[in-house]
Amino acid sequence: MVDMIGSLNTMYTRFGGMSEDMKQITQSVLSMGSNVQGIPAIASHMKSMNQNVQGMHGSVLRMKDDMGRMEQEVGTINQDVYQMAGRFAQLTQSVSHLNYNVWQMSRPTDMLGPLNGLAPP
Repeated sequence: MVDMIGSLNTMYTRFGGMSEDMKQITQSVLSMGSNVQGIPAIASHMKSMNQNVQGMHGSVLRMKDDMGRMEQEVGTINQDVYQMAGRFAQLTQSVSHLNYNVWQMSRPTDMLGPLNGLAPP
């Protein structure tokens, strides 16, 4: 999970840098503008690419946030399971103690021996 978040951080940083690079390239191409035939079409495509990169940058940022929330949720689930394990241990101890109490309560009937209707003949 940590490696995935690290990778998302790297992607986020690189898309951010790529977005800035695309802005600079687009501005450079736009500034050349009408001096060279065909440049406006290139500039238009560069502008579209820049928008795509910005969209990807936003998507990676949302993925990073989602992974952070997921990591928190997994931590909460882990904590809940740990607490449940402790409660099961306490329950087991209580049932064992109850078993001992029932055994102690039944001891007087053992003294009756054959008179006890529940005792084997």
